[in-house]
Amino acid sequence: ISKLRQSLEDNVRNLFMDAPAIICVLRGAKHMYEFANVDYLELIGKKDIIGKPVREVLPEVEGQGFFELLDNVYTTGEPFIGNEIPLQLNKGNGKLEEVYLNFVYQPVKNNEGEIDGIFVHGVDVSEQVLARIKIEESEKRFSNLLMESPFAFAILKGKDMVVSLANAAIKSVWGKGNDIEGKSLFTVIPEIKEQGFAALLEQVYETGKPFYGHEELVKLERNGIWEDVYFNFIYQPYREADEIISGVTIIANEVTTQAIANKKIVAAKENVSKLFMQAPAIICVLRGPQHIYELANAMYIQLVGNRDIVGKPIRDALPELEGTGIFEILDAVYTTGEPFIANELPVTLLRESGKLEEGFFNFIYQASHDANGHTDGILVHAVEVTEQLLARKKIEESEQYFRQLTDTVPAIIWITEPDGNCSYLNQNWYDYTGQTEAEAKGFRWLDAT
Repeated sequence: ISKLRQSLEDNVRNLFMDAPAIICVLRGAKHMYEFANVDYLELIGKKDIIGKPVREVLPEVEGQGFFELLDNVYTTGEPFIGNEIPLQLNKGNGKLEEVYLNFVYQPVKNNEGEIDGIFVHGVDVSEQVLARIKIEESEKRFSNLLMESPFAFAILKGKDMVVSLANAAIKSVWGKGNDIEGKSLFTVIPEIKEQGFAALLEQVYETGKPFYGHEELVKLERNGIWEDVYFNFIYQPYREADEIISGVTIIANEVTTQAIANKKIVAAKENVSKLFMQAPAIICVLRGPQHIYELANAMYIQLVGNRDIVGKPIRDALPELEGTGIFEILDAVYTTGEPFIANELPVTLLRESGKLEEGFFNFIYQASHDANGHTDGILVHAVEVTEQLLARKKIEESEQYFRQLTDTVPAIIWITEPDGNCSYLNQNWYDYTGQTEAEAKGFRWLDAT
């Protein structure tokens, strides 16, 4: 039996020695080391400890409460369980190192039922604890950052959207005072419920999909005054450590001044667009180095045969202009920022008839610029002068025919105004008087009479 018992004890000892845990056995009221496994020896940084009392082996532990715990377990027989307990040890380098342990002090009894020792079993959880502390510190820094942030921030919990955290910025934005934590958002700001925001929050809470708002209008009663307020914001699902959604996070920035200014800009652009669309001229706006049609009024659309050109580069929309120099002129205006002005320029376009037709135009290509002064497009303003040009040519041709006709008549022919100012003399006059046209025009023809 004694051999069997010794064999069993040896097996247990070997099992404890190789166990992935911190194990030792202390004997007597002075807690003398009877056994310590490899992990225990590595933990304390010492080797020659068997037969020595714990206070002698670990003097640096004095005052940390562990010796008192051992004494109490030995005296009362009540085990002690500790979780994430910090312990400072001198591992031989002269410096105290802090570790965190989960451990149990279990009283050991002899054959007579008397306590004669303590079994120590522990696990070094320093890595986990330190990692958690770092996370907690990081979260605290992040929380402080959010609380001090100029951006409005709040955490709402549960389906009732109870305000669990709100920074000073969001309290100021809401204008409902500081006593809002612990209250439903819809109690704090009841006016937003019928404006669609309750439905948005519920959607984020139920689906886990964030919602982004841009220059959203909110009618708020702030500090007793109703105001139209605009926000850029995000509703983000708030998840616990187990990834379960427990609420909604709000991050917002009031952009009322910006939104109102943008609305005025949009309104101004719309007014300009209306003017362009209604103007009795051929107008379009091209954007970017590819000269993409952003706007074209009715007269421009009619000019190009009612083609679908908006959103297309001019080279794709009007391929018949290739080789005419128009594309190169546009490129130069966009690159240099210098306008281009032309009068009576012939341009051949595919018209609504499906045929190429030549027209004559007075036009300007004027570069437009963004807020930084960089060219971002070209305004085209044109007037078709084909009819006027053709009419003038007919008049010029008619005058030329009249001159040829009067020059062949065997007589002197002239035209004078009522005051005697001469505007025309035929060739026979010049032949007869020897005057030149410059010498005869006006009143100087009288010199020859």
